[in-house]
Amino acid sequence: MPCAQTRLCIRNGRRGSISLSVIPAGYDLIETYVELASVEGYFQHLEGAPAKDPDCPNVKRPGHTMANIRNVLSDVAAPPSFAGPADLNAYDVFVG
Repeated sequence: MPCAQTRLCIRNGRRGSISLSVIPAGYDLIETYVELASVEGYFQHLEGAPAKDPDCPNVKRPGHTMANIRNVLSDVAAPPSFAGPADLNAYDVFVG
């Protein structure tokens, strides 16, 4: 699974992590919320404006489910650096 090096950090008094870019040359990063926005049951979460699902008020990222992620990644090819079987897609690599 391609992944970035990460480090723990603090920004504006909030704990988090920061990572190096894993975007190959010639490719763009599309934020997850852009793709998930078209999925029924997804509630957008942006920094400073947390998402709220009235049916699941304690869930911090409503809509970030494996089913929704599979929905948006199933038609996307595996990353160009992926050295596994050619018939796997981006979702297969993600869960792999």
